Amino acid sequence: AKCAAAKAKDIHEGMAGTIRIGFISSSITGLLPTLVAAHRKSYPNVNLDMEQSISRRIADGLLSNQFDVGLVRVPMSLPAGLVKFDMPAESWSAAIPVNHPYASRQRVKVSDLIGQDLIFYPRRHDPVGYDDVIAMFREYDLEPNIVQEASEQMTIAGLVASGMGIGIVPECMARIKVEGVVHKNLQCTKGRTGFTLITREGGDVLVNQFLKLARKTKI
Repeated sequence: AKCAAAKAKDIHEGMAGTIRIGFISSSITGLLPTLVAAHRKSYPNVNLDMEQSISRRIADGLLSNQFDVGLVRVPMSLPAGLVKFDMPAESWSAAIPVNHPYASRQRVKVSDLIGQDLIFYPRRHDPVGYDDVIAMFREYDLEPNIVQEASEQMTIAGLVASGMGIGIVPECMARIKVEGVVHKNLQCTKGRTGFTLITREGGDVLVNQFLKLARKTKI
């Protein structure tokens, strides 16, 4: 076993310790596991303490020192004292009930969703994402018919499978196969959403190493 001095040296140099990560549910479809695997390979003695939450609470948790790093949807602005590091952008996707006429289409456009019952998550959980979806429809001078809101992406998938309506979800959610649901990329929405890493200004060596590795990791 290492002596106390050696352990202290490892912590000081960022080779040991704990990073507390708050993450949103959609990141588990690819980004989060990829980052965790890359970090474990490079820093096997650094523990990643992870907790699922929503973007607003993660930002609050960083300010209150509950988290060290947050993995959230790209925000328009951040509270004072936080900084962000954007990851590759992605598009929006339509999660469609398998027995819906659109399920067999090759393409689905935003304008095709007019008049359809739609499922999305509440604005209070992700104001930026919500406003972006509303803006997509207003580009056509139209309003979406959101009949149900759900705070978790898998809940949206379950509601879609039940036939309640079409879900508007990030592109990454298409990687999760849910019985009764098919995903179609929404045309002309490329690069409208994506993930970002957020942290407090002046992060310690552990956090800075995590961010540096994340920027080099291919998703």
